[in-house]
Amino acid sequence: MIALTQGLYAKTIQCPLCGSEYKTLKVMTSALRPAGMDADLCMRYTGLNPLYYKVNICPQCFYAFTEEFKAVRKNEQEELKKELAKNLLPDNFWGERDFTLAVKSYGQALKCALFKKEKDSTLGRLCHNLACVYRLNGEQENEEKYLRYAVNYYEKAFTTELNSTESFTLAYLIAELSRRLKDYEKAAKWFSYLIQNKNLLPKKLVNLVQEQWQVLREEKKM
Repeated sequence: MIALTQGLYAKTIQCPLCGSEYKTLKVMTSALRPAGMDADLCMRYTGLNPLYYKVNICPQCFYAFTEEFKAVRKNEQEELKKELAKNLLPDNFWGERDFTLAVKSYGQALKCALFKKEKDSTLGRLCHNLACVYRLNGEQENEEKYLRYAVNYYEKAFTTELNSTESFTLAYLIAELSRRLKDYEKAAKWFSYLIQNKNLLPKKLVNLVQEQWQVLREEKKM
């Protein structure tokens, strides 16, 4: 048996599509070494990055999902299996993942999520997580590409998924990602909305909103 890097463990998963059981690696909570958080809530870690292992991929049917995905409906099972059978995955997603495998895992999850018409917030988070993976690898062009997708999905989610606490987090992410993408007009609009509703914001957002609003104002002056 191959020895695992310290801090990883094998979790048993039952595929929601074909029912197969398989083991996939996850990062132990005790092994996480946070090294800071970017203003868009993208976590940085020393050592193992849990984002690399967030997506589960079935070795039998190649269905990829995260814990946020909805259950697979009966009426979409056969079509989804046929769709996934068109492009078999040659890579080993069930061992340790490097940057390339992490990126591919998100690509497969996005494919499944789009086919299943997952919630816009789920699609937004997948794109945002993938942008973070690219950022931590120094790939700015790909990072910005997926941040744009994330903003679009978060904006849709803001109007279609009604949850007051979550809606403020979505608004903040739209504002901050827009600032990162230098879409200052959109960023200002959403930061203004948050400041107007300051008394309703979750505590964790209050300081972030104030700090990033100031950053935006400085950047606009430049």
